Amino acid sequence: MTEQNEGRARHCSPKPVVPLTIHGVAPLTIHRVAPLTMHRVAPLTMHRKEAVMPLVYVTLAEGTTSQDRRTQIGDGIYRALIDVANVPEDDRFEVINEVPSANLIYSPDYMGFDRSPSVVFIQIFINAARLAGSVDVKRALYARIAENLGAAGVRGDDILINLVEMPEENWSFGRGELSYPPAAPSNTR
Repeated sequence: MTEQNEGRARHCSPKPVVPLTIHGVAPLTIHRVAPLTMHRVAPLTMHRKEAVMPLVYVTLAEGTTSQDRRTQIGDGIYRALIDVANVPEDDRFEVINEVPSANLIYSPDYMGFDRSPSVVFIQIFINAARLAGSVDVKRALYARIAENLGAAGVRGDDILINLVEMPEENWSFGRGELSYPPAAPSNTR
């Protein structure tokens, strides 16, 4: 158990274990640790080795951010994935693209937000089993990304996040090989 998790265990009580079944995915069990404060949701603890592998695309208009700010944006997203979605420390795959502002098309006031030319599009591809369909974890992930990017000087109204959940068999880490083949059907006779 890491020092961070030990601290969490000392200050929080575990909630009941919840069995989880997702069609086409081997059964797993999750439990949630009570949040440390009213504003934070603790990450899920998985009791089966899970394929995580988020792939993050960030798109910004050219000339709206410095290299230092782009690094802070990437770091903030990665740290949120680690803290909220239990992404391992060495599981970082990000692409940060700058495009001509004429090619970054968005509605500045859609849904009541006040987007500026410094808008940041974030798209996260992640295994569906990683978030287990939890709206609470997704909400906490979005909030943590906004908090981390706010610390980097990005306005909350300029952060647009799209989460794309994918089955494990949609990943190849290299050589064109299926990295997570589906589990063999069990013999139930």
